[in-house]
Amino acid sequence: MRKYRIILTLSAFVCSVSLSAGTPVYKDPGTPVEQRVEDLLQRMTLREKILQISQGFTGTNDNPNNVMENFKNFPPEIGSLIYYSNTSELGNMLQKEAVEGTRLGIPILFGYDAIHGFITEFPIPLAQAASFNPELAARANEICARECYDAGVHWTFSPMVDIARDPRWGRVMEGYGEDPYLASRFAEAVVRAYQGDDPSQPGRILSCLKHYVGYIDSDGKAFFEGGSFVISAGGQTLNFEVY
Repeated sequence: MRKYRIILTLSAFVCSVSLSAGTPVYKDPGTPVEQRVEDLLQRMTLREKILQISQGFTGTNDNPNNVMENFKNFPPEIGSLIYYSNTSELGNMLQKEAVEGTRLGIPILFGYDAIHGFITEFPIPLAQAASFNPELAARANEICARECYDAGVHWTFSPMVDIARDPRWGRVMEGYGEDPYLASRFAEAVVRAYQGDDPSQPGRILSCLKHYVGYIDSDGKAFFEGGSFVISAGGQTLNFEVY
């Protein structure tokens, strides 16, 4: 009896080792995230690492800065794509190639500037702030999150939390006005609307607050007309007050 017990124990051990050997650590959902990341990084070539921090454009996007119908120009190892489509068909095709047709099978992250809606358009963020009603803005962005999710978009570059006080700056409409407190309340409501309590759940997407500190502090010329970013005395006051 003791002999059979030893044989069974050894068999279980061999099976366990075989499964471990066949499944990379980074693909094991039961392993802590830090260990999975470390394992994946050790396996990646320099080319694969560079592609993972690269981003392209694809989809049926009518933004002149983002148009590129021919997605075949992108290697399937690319880290992320700014992607727009009414359905998830194109994204699923690209994702299948990334997961099944590459050495490491790293999925692509699809993002989009869903600033005030995706398929359904809502008032611009500046107009939303004029309502002084963050919960109303949250309801609009929950709809936006659901539409993004249904189309295969995982990530939106919103909300914009720059405090813009010079109307000549070209992106004033993307923010929630001049007051840091009001803007922060809207930003909090919008992030919760996109992500919920768990952004991995159906109908939820990742939120990316933007931009870096000082981005708003142009020299008075509109950003899209080539304004510089010299930090002026007034800009220092604004940045210290806000951040």
